[in-house]
Amino acid sequence: MLYLIVGVIIICIAVWLIKKIGGFALKIGKGLFGFIFGIIKIVTTGPIILCTEIFYGLAKLFHIQSFIFYILSLGSLPSFIYLCSIHIPYSRKERFINLKDFFIEKKKIRNKTIAIAFFTTLEALIFLALPSCIRMEEDVSYLFYFLGIIYLLASFIYSFSRISKWKKENKSLYEYYENWRKWSLKEATEITEGEIEENLISASIKFAENDKNKNKFTIDNIPYGRVIAFISYFGKNLDDEEPIYFSPKISSDENELREYGILVTSKGVYISSQGKDDVEIPYAGLWRIANDENKTYFDYGLSYGEPKIIEIEKNLCTVNFDCFIQQQELFENISLAFLQDKVRNDLDEAFESYEDSSVRNADEAFSTQQKVTDISKAAEIGGLGAGLSQNAHIYNDEVKNYMNGARGGGYAAEYGNNAIDRLTGKKVENLAQDLENGHQKLHGADRNVNGVNIQTKYYKSASESIGAVFEHKQALYLNDDGTMMQIEVPRDQYNQAVQEMQKRIKTGQVPGETNPDNAKNYVRKGHFTYAQANNIALAGSIEGIAVDISQGIVCSLPGAGITFALSFASAVWHGQDIKEAAKQSTLSGLKVMGKSAAIYTITMQLSRDKIVNIFAPKIMVGEPGKQVVKSFGYVNNPIFTGAEKVAGKISSSGLAKTKVGKAVKLDKVNGRQVIGGAVTAVVVYGPDVCKAFQGKISGKQLIKNSTVNTAGLIGAGLGTLIPIPVVGSMIGGAVGSFVAKKIMDNFIEDDAVVMFKIMREEFLDIVMLYSFNKEEFDEIVSATIGNSEMSKVLQAMYQSGTPKEYADALINAEVQVVLSKREKITPDKIEEGMKLLLEDKTVA
Repeated sequence: MLYLIVGVIIICIAVWLIKKIGGFALKIGKGLFGFIFGIIKIVTTGPIILCTEIFYGLAKLFHIQSFIFYILSLGSLPSFIYLCSIHIPYSRKERFINLKDFFIEKKKIRNKTIAIAFFTTLEALIFLALPSCIRMEEDVSYLFYFLGIIYLLASFIYSFSRISKWKKENKSLYEYYENWRKWSLKEATEITEGEIEENLISASIKFAENDKNKNKFTIDNIPYGRVIAFISYFGKNLDDEEPIYFSPKISSDENELREYGILVTSKGVYISSQGKDDVEIPYAGLWRIANDENKTYFDYGLSYGEPKIIEIEKNLCTVNFDCFIQQQELFENISLAFLQDKVRNDLDEAFESYEDSSVRNADEAFSTQQKVTDISKAAEIGGLGAGLSQNAHIYNDEVKNYMNGARGGGYAAEYGNNAIDRLTGKKVENLAQDLENGHQKLHGADRNVNGVNIQTKYYKSASESIGAVFEHKQALYLNDDGTMMQIEVPRDQYNQAVQEMQKRIKTGQVPGETNPDNAKNYVRKGHFTYAQANNIALAGSIEGIAVDISQGIVCSLPGAGITFALSFASAVWHGQDIKEAAKQSTLSGLKVMGKSAAIYTITMQLSRDKIVNIFAPKIMVGEPGKQVVKSFGYVNNPIFTGAEKVAGKISSSGLAKTKVGKAVKLDKVNGRQVIGGAVTAVVVYGPDVCKAFQGKISGKQLIKNSTVNTAGLIGAGLGTLIPIPVVGSMIGGAVGSFVAKKIMDNFIEDDAVVMFKIMREEFLDIVMLYSFNKEEFDEIVSATIGNSEMSKVLQAMYQSGTPKEYADALINAEVQVVLSKREKITPDKIEEGMKLLLEDKTVA
């Protein structure tokens, strides 16, 4: 017997040990399996999830989630299938339902699904492509091919599984939301507060018939004091709603001075039951009423931005809630009227004419201004694009880098004289770069001004300048008819140069000319002296800056002129005053001129290889007191040197040698183009970037403006393919900018539009509380929502950081200004009025 007991004890101990050891081993095995599985999961899906999170974070940072995930979904078939099956259809449903904030998480899930499907496919393609890109052993290559196929299948399985899961979880839900939206879009009949009260008074008969409480009151005998006490427990008062029906029941607690029951008002139903939570049932947004054996359901759909259903137990109060279902049509009409803001009170009627004539006009004026501004900005970017194409023509076809060479002064003279002649309205053709077989035409003209061929010669002395056009006593530079071209010489050498030409005529060296007095016909006075021409070739010199500005203005004029015409026509066609249209279009034209000239001037200055050394002594010439700078000391321009190095790296890169690189001419990039691109970016995008840093515009607005400007510049570049100088770039830039703006409007709303909505709402909230006459009302409108400088006001609103408070302060200030103009009511006037009243015998 003892052995049996000991045996049983040993067996129990063994079982216990086995159980403990087995459980411990199982935990170790489970943990080890989980660890191994986790490692495998990290290795296989970690890069995909990491890329997805990084990509989503960057897209969110720049507020371009909607746009960028559409583009991303086109990168793989699985993500494209998900896009077409789920993302596009349900995005349309969400736009119809029109509750953006409510669907943020849903949209985030879809975007991440697209990203994971894309990056899984991308990883598959990388595995499949690696063996071809890197020399691998055959066995290793098969492994990569196998992994690629697995990942590719996984991307399809993932996409289809997410499609199935989404439909299972959301299909009926979205149908529910869509039905609610269809209901909310029904056209509600405008109704007054008085009409609502009359309808509810009729309905209160049904309430009374279905009410088991004997202590009940209709509107004829409402105990206002008791009602005020009842509704106060809901944090409400009777200032803006009228009691219609009241069915109170005294508390069963003798120590509690409170009544419970049900109160029906012109804005909702209030139910209070002892020992349970108070319930408020507002009419606004009430979609439908349903019931079952135990409860009545008041469904608001998404009227409050999220699902809301109020459940009322059947025994919560003495009223049978079936009467509410019987009156559902009545509540639906009232609900829609509240939801669509079509419930009018006496104040609304009093100001209806004001709103029609003033507020609505302000709305239309703002809308018109936005349309005109969009067209003007499109025209501006088009005009800037046209200016840039003209700038490029001067850079590439006339100036090139010749001013940086040993004969830079001579080329600078041609460049400077061309610029001044163009600025003064002369027709100028640059012929110096009229090449034959890649070289300058032998003994050809440097330039042609109003049909006259000119050869520019800027040497140290007049004798050298004139002597350079003769060889072996023969004139080298002749027109087609055999006559000698005009020789342009430095301004300070002109008189002596004429004398030198007279000598040449006397000795018979000028073809067809024998009269020395005609020497002036063959010598042309340049716009610059010899010293000034050399200074033009230096960055930072007054002469160089002045010439660059002049040439920049000339390049900008065609685009600026067309911009002015388009902006003016758009403003007039949209009904704006001609004077205001001229003002705005002139401003648009000046913007184009200023930006184009700035880009040209800065680019040209930074593209010179030598820069004025302000610390070196200047060589002065002239009489004491009238001395001018003859020449400046100079140093190498570090910006140009750096740009040349960058250009060299770009042009010699692997990308530049590809077909794509050669197509976009990366293999021929030079320092001037690098500088020009950087300057253009600063001038075009810089103002918006500065405004963003100053808080004047949002990050979304910065992204939107930058996208629109980029599209405009690309369009201007493509517009050069249209064989009409200036006009082609203008059309391409304007169309590209305008189309991009309209597309971006679907993703990002302008700051100005958002701010104006806030100001309009605050205007109605504040101004409608006062009894202003028509003149006073119009005065406030013109100073607030009808302000002629609305764009500046709205920008200041956004910059304040608290736009609602800013609008309140602005509107209240104008209200006080108007009120201060009213005639003061003094005790004397009151006394006089009473006296006149007493003296009036018609008063009974």
